[in-house]
Amino acid sequence: MKIVLVSIGTLGDVYPYAALGRGLKDAGHEAVIATHAPFEPFIRQKGLLFSPLAGDPVQWLENGELLSLIQKSTNFVSWLAKLRELSDAIIPDILGSCRESCRGAEAIIYSPLAWAGYSIAEEMRVKSIAACLQPLTPTGKFPSAWFPANSLKVPLFNRLSHKLARQIYWQFFRPYINPWRKHSLLLPPLPLMGPYAGETWKRQPFLYGFSPHVIPKPPDWPENAHVTGWWLFESDPGYVPPSPLEDFISSGNAPIYAGFGSMPQRNPEQLLDTILLATEASGVRVVIQLKAEGLPEGRITDNLFNAGWVDHTWLFPRMKAVVHHGGASSFASSLYAGVPVITVPHAWDQYFWGRRIAQLGLGPSPIKRADLNKDRLTRAIRMAVTGPGYLKRCSELSGKLRAENGVASAVGVIEKYLKVD
Repeated sequence: MKIVLVSIGTLGDVYPYAALGRGLKDAGHEAVIATHAPFEPFIRQKGLLFSPLAGDPVQWLENGELLSLIQKSTNFVSWLAKLRELSDAIIPDILGSCRESCRGAEAIIYSPLAWAGYSIAEEMRVKSIAACLQPLTPTGKFPSAWFPANSLKVPLFNRLSHKLARQIYWQFFRPYINPWRKHSLLLPPLPLMGPYAGETWKRQPFLYGFSPHVIPKPPDWPENAHVTGWWLFESDPGYVPPSPLEDFISSGNAPIYAGFGSMPQRNPEQLLDTILLATEASGVRVVIQLKAEGLPEGRITDNLFNAGWVDHTWLFPRMKAVVHHGGASSFASSLYAGVPVITVPHAWDQYFWGRRIAQLGLGPSPIKRADLNKDRLTRAIRMAVTGPGYLKRCSELSGKLRAENGVASAVGVIEKYLKVD
């Protein structure tokens, strides 16, 4: 069966869908990953078929659009205005390329940002499946991952926060989706309040690519919501890390890791200084991955190594602790590694994952990127490497996660829904 997985975003957003696609291929399906052109080499290296979508996240990073969105993320009105400005230029092309990439599909799996897949499946009269990295189905157990509150004690308010978040999302995209449905797909517009009450929406599976050991399935979620475990590639036994990095790691006590994925930085030199001063004050060595011009490669000091891109499944287990932004993929990789985690959320759902780390006792409380300085990072590092029970809890959780197989679980749900023998 030809199954197209549509994913929009940075490499960290795309990676889990590629892992899920690989699981579908291994189960005998023709899996096509529809995503942005810069990720084609990665997709093909994983043995998967690739179909291009419009838009270039690498260019968004280089041109400063993503940094601008991140800086406005704490001011909702300004954030929406900036997002609208960017969306007017790219969404029509993305919608058209999503439709083209799904030609010939017998089923469509789509990420939340790529929910054009829902309408394309309706036009093509094939089944759609929503695949999510954050909890989106309303529940009274906890607030929306996009909600700033640490926790809400009133289940009704928790549920309303989810409904408000998805209404904001829908009302933003409605002016693009409904005209496109009418003129390109020849479908009726979706209702003013969105597709959420429709039978197709209620029937399609919602796959959640995170572990029930970290976020158990809430008892008020419907049957079509499935918490499967994370979608990750198995460690590549043939992976060869840079030998200078191996030499650095083996030359002394286990270092910590510091890196913030695709998150752009307005002042990378200042960030590097903060990391240098904090690690020196904490008495630890550090491996950094900072994607910014002007940062020197190789050894910067005897106790700091700038690694560039390195496979996290290889790197993280060799660290004493990890410092990252709290993106869903980095979050999963650090929990599998079984080492304490320090999160520095920049925007969006990263605050949700950072709070979850602290709630589970896997690391100290998150530090907002705007609040990051030498003293705060020093305290967090000292807590992570010497704190009460962090390493023990991380190790125990890692063992539970490694006993799961999120990809296989998700593939089982998909095949049952598609009635694959």
